[in-house]
Amino acid sequence: MKVRWLSLAEQDLNDALDYYLNFKDSPMAAADFADEIDAAIAAIRETPLGYPRYEGELRVKVIPRFPYAILYLVEEKEIVIETIIQQEREPGYWKGRLKN
Repeated sequence: MKVRWLSLAEQDLNDALDYYLNFKDSPMAAADFADEIDAAIAAIRETPLGYPRYEGELRVKVIPRFPYAILYLVEEKEIVIETIIQQEREPGYWKGRLKN
């Protein structure tokens, strides 16, 4: 199944990578995070309905070893990555940023 990233999700990913590269000064952590994201996307692609609903039709895939999760929608012909949330922030901080 095709995976489409919304620009918000791409920005979230870039922000998280920048955090590990610049604030934490850890290229290794940034690379590990990117690998975990790739593995999570592969897992979602393999079993898109295999992860729990988070809110409404949004599903969630937690990223192992990092305090992040991917929120996505399963549509008829594609998986839409809506956002990547930082789980240690205030709950629901991301809701106002989504269009739906």
